[in-house]
Amino acid sequence: MELPFGWEGNRLVIRKVIERALLPLGNTALDLTPFLMMAGLSVVGALLMRWKFPHRQWARRVVQTLSATALILGVHPCACMTRDIVLGANVLGRDDLGAFKYLVVFGTVAAFTMLFGRIFCGWLCPLGFAQELLAKATSWLRRYTDRPVFIYVKYAMGVAFLGVLFYSSYKTKPATFSFIEHAMVFYTIGLSLIALTVLTDRSRDWFFKERVRYAILISIFAVFIYGVYANGPFCVFFTAYVEWASLISCFGVLLLSMVLMNAWCRYMCPEGAMLGLLAKHAAWQINRDDDLCQRDGCCEPVCPVDCIVMGIRDRKTCLYCMKCVDACPYGALQIVNELEPGKKQATPFEPRPTEYF
Repeated sequence: MELPFGWEGNRLVIRKVIERALLPLGNTALDLTPFLMMAGLSVVGALLMRWKFPHRQWARRVVQTLSATALILGVHPCACMTRDIVLGANVLGRDDLGAFKYLVVFGTVAAFTMLFGRIFCGWLCPLGFAQELLAKATSWLRRYTDRPVFIYVKYAMGVAFLGVLFYSSYKTKPATFSFIEHAMVFYTIGLSLIALTVLTDRSRDWFFKERVRYAILISIFAVFIYGVYANGPFCVFFTAYVEWASLISCFGVLLLSMVLMNAWCRYMCPEGAMLGLLAKHAAWQINRDDDLCQRDGCCEPVCPVDCIVMGIRDRKTCLYCMKCVDACPYGALQIVNELEPGKKQATPFEPRPTEYF
């Protein structure tokens, strides 16, 4: 029996259950299975998101588990969207089938995002799922992060963590000249500095959320112009060959999520930055009924990315996990189709005003 993890040369290999295309397009190596799988899971997530029932969060966990299992072990292609967008754009016009192969997963996710918001982030993303599970398991640790004595502990942990990351980035040299495999180690170093700053001063949370993700996104596509492709912790979940730097970066992201929930999703995720721009104008939005809202703030503490402050929801940051809707005992929050003509609209959660940034 072949183990799901093994070694080839000096690389750690994730053995996929499916090693070849199940539904090839014509006589090509292009597999339609990832597209159908992502579309199917997105439909299930969208239906559960719109249907309010007592155990919706448990249903979300089931969908996340199915998505992570299918993407990590089940389907053979790599589904690292940032890398695929760059590679697809590089061959677009010269090899349209190749471009379609790289862009089909992101295209599917983007289409559902324009309809239902960041449903991929809240219902399907394996890295977000892993961060949520780890944050939930270590929730006791975050109870101590606001105590004055923890300031010194935070800085000691930060120095040790940065030392490990710098050493790891030194040891994990790029495997090729075109892929900078350890680039995301440096992004993770930046993320750790941001996390320490936010844990020391929570008021800086919105500043970093609104600026850093888009700076990272711009930097990734800027270096692409020079023929350099940056890897990321996201890719370690999907590719069969695990680059060590990507694995180290993933490990660092998961450690940070223990003290700051969904740290990667908040500040660094380039896929989240792209999808957030689409989600801002998504057809289905979480709206508030002012007549029912008691303004007691019960929706704010349950948000895993703190996108609701003073009753205001940031549409770009919201993961559509529906925790705020489920937590409201008054039924003041509901998901509505803002494009449906003639439908009475509830008062929308508007993006956070500029003066609060």
